[in-house]
Amino acid sequence: MSLPSHPHDTLFRALVSAPPLAAALLADYLPVPVAALLDPDMPPEHVEGTFIDEEGARSQCDALFQARLRTGKPLHIYALVEHKSHIDETTPLQLLGYMVNIWRRDLAKGTGGLRPIVPLVFYHGRQEWRVPLSVAAMVDAPEVLAPYVRDFAYTLHDLGRIAPERLSRDPEVRSALVTLAVATTTDMGPEDLDLIGAALVADGVMERVILRYLAAVQDLTPTAMETSLRRTQPERWEVLMGTMAETWIEQGLSEGLSQGRAEGKAELLLRQMERRFGEVPDTVRTRVTGATTDELDAWSDVLLEAATLEDVVALAPQR
Repeated sequence: MSLPSHPHDTLFRALVSAPPLAAALLADYLPVPVAALLDPDMPPEHVEGTFIDEEGARSQCDALFQARLRTGKPLHIYALVEHKSHIDETTPLQLLGYMVNIWRRDLAKGTGGLRPIVPLVFYHGRQEWRVPLSVAAMVDAPEVLAPYVRDFAYTLHDLGRIAPERLSRDPEVRSALVTLAVATTTDMGPEDLDLIGAALVADGVMERVILRYLAAVQDLTPTAMETSLRRTQPERWEVLMGTMAETWIEQGLSEGLSQGRAEGKAELLLRQMERRFGEVPDTVRTRVTGATTDELDAWSDVLLEAATLEDVVALAPQR
């Protein structure tokens, strides 16, 4: 099943697709009794694909792992990331549906019988999670019917209610989970941004992914981002701002910019010109600040390729 990519999806899939980081994530978040049953000689292996439906794809992303028990029997570990802005009481039923999709796939492959699935739900919304932790808990039935109602329980990890330093023992996994935990709303404050910046691991697998994620999901100004990175990454803030700038420029080229964001786009282009070529003449500054959104797109395209500021000026759109 192939579904459109979402920024949350991109961040989480980058995390689970790197075997060392996926192993660290599961080591931190699998229930201890389950982890004790796993064969230490066969680390859980990430399985490509998704099992959520089209409706769930708007607010969820998932990852399936194949594992083996010490007995030699196979096991599935299924991680679901829930990033709705509101609590959905039907999550246990949705999760059960995704588990059924996994079992149907297994049967179609002729694996023989149903493999046990251990579900993990990662939630990074602002509201406290008050959803039942099993399908059985949703069923209003007398005790005598208990034998007919299976739990289909899951383990919840509410990222927003775990201290940032305790989110993972692995620094890169922690950086990704910190980002998911605090970058859920459009009203991120300087403290939230600083938490993410401080958690970044230099030249790690997740660093660039996290910065691109922030550019995609947050309406951050270059000034706010630079101010935070100067505080949290004083030795590397310029390099990190370069990654953010590349992403903002790409977004502008692919999605277009509304007139209301033209001022911010012009500010970003001027900063990039100054970083690459030094002081920008007033004549060029005036042209950039007065440009339309289409013209700013063209400036961005030229800036990525030009070797000198003169080349940018020569190739930029003429009025």
